[in-house]
Amino acid sequence: MSVSKSGYQVGRYLVRKIMRRLRLKVTQRQAYKETTKRKHSNAVVDNLLNMNFSPTSANQVWASDVTYLKTGEGWMYLA
Repeated sequence: MSVSKSGYQVGRYLVRKIMRRLRLKVTQRQAYKETTKRKHSNAVVDNLLNMNFSPTSANQVWASDVTYLKTGEGWMYLA
């Protein structure tokens, strides 16, 4: 048993009973799934920027990022 911030003693059986009454279920996160696989036979593009993040004028260097979003229809990619 452990004591919560409000001073109540909370045990796993009490939590289980309350969750059952509220019809709450625990879902375990799935392990990391690799979404992209690189073919090592493909050519690698040269690193033209070479860690030089201080361009001397506008529009010399552009950067981008990709974020993976899990939706009801599957994985979506936001660039």
